[in-house]
Amino acid sequence: MPDYGTMDKTGWFIQKMRSAWFSQPEIVELAASEFPSVSRKTLDGTIGQYWSDAVNPKSGTYKAIQARGLRVVESAGRRRIVGNGEISTPAGTNVSDPAPSVTPTPAIVVSNAPGRGDGAREMWNSKDREHWQRALDRYWTFVKPSNLALEKEMDQLDAGTVREMHPEEWYKFLLEKYFRWKYTAPNRYASTTKILRSYAANNELAALHVIKERLFRLDRGWTKTTFSNAWLLPVRSEDSESPGHLACWPLCSPGTSEPWTSLQ
Repeated sequence: MPDYGTMDKTGWFIQKMRSAWFSQPEIVELAASEFPSVSRKTLDGTIGQYWSDAVNPKSGTYKAIQARGLRVVESAGRRRIVGNGEISTPAGTNVSDPAPSVTPTPAIVVSNAPGRGDGAREMWNSKDREHWQRALDRYWTFVKPSNLALEKEMDQLDAGTVREMHPEEWYKFLLEKYFRWKYTAPNRYASTTKILRSYAANNELAALHVIKERLFRLDRGWTKTTFSNAWLLPVRSEDSESPGHLACWPLCSPGTSEPWTSLQ
């Protein structure tokens, strides 16, 4: 058995994903069976993350797949890595399942070219409501099991509850809920909350609370103004060209297209 700490985890992931169809929980379960001494939390954060990153053009996993002349195909929440010239259609369930029972559906190419794939472009331009709903439902296949409870909580978040939060509640919501939901990697969470924590340290929670009040008073029709106010949230983002501010505040209630400011 290879040493998990020193092995090529990306290579292991690609090899296994070449051999069969896997959902994210299934590939993590396979890793758990092969590396029983490694905690499930560690496997979720590595192998589970590789499954998510396999279709992210910015990730090292995606680039490693592309460099090998491979691509990712997906069907019914499962994925497989195949060669660019290969056509792979899943059986009813994962090939390791003893009793297939799920009706097979055509596999779609998730990543097949450097940069943004044609599938993403086609999805963005689609006016098919059912097509969009299927894509929204797929969101949950990307969620790590350890984050599922928080994801569900944020999906059902009531705007009125946020609106009524006093300064300390608002700060705790940002620190313990929103940013843990948005930044699941521990290093990203630490960096994005560094400046936020200074509000509590400097006894300035009232100033942070003012930003929330302004967001809920905005006319939802004034998109530019809304984003300008959201930009005031003083959280360092590694993806922002202006460190010290939030790169993207979710002005929509999670799981919907309705702005929080419209749910008054």
